[in-house]
Amino acid sequence: MPRQESAEFPTAGHVVDYLRAYEQRYDLPVVRPVRAQEVRRAGERLAVQTGVAERLARHVMSATGTWDCPPCPTSRGRAEFAGRQLHTVHHPSAG
Repeated sequence: MPRQESAEFPTAGHVVDYLRAYEQRYDLPVVRPVRAQEVRRAGERLAVQTGVAERLARHVMSATGTWDCPPCPTSRGRAEFAGRQLHTVHHPSAG
């Protein structure tokens, strides 16, 4: 995401505009609003159960919090999760 001029952290509008353009550029099949009820291993994929359907994915992203106060949400099964969990602000290419 390009840096927002004269802003330490991007505003919500800047992030939304960037993500909207990204979805359109790559023709991503984004569905919203969706509330995930459960994420579990399903072979080589992750099964995401929603109130409407189950979707399979290679990666799951939980979009929550802000850049200057990055929360790490608690969830059932988190202690058993063997993968890597990091907030966007700690991603190697962030800022």
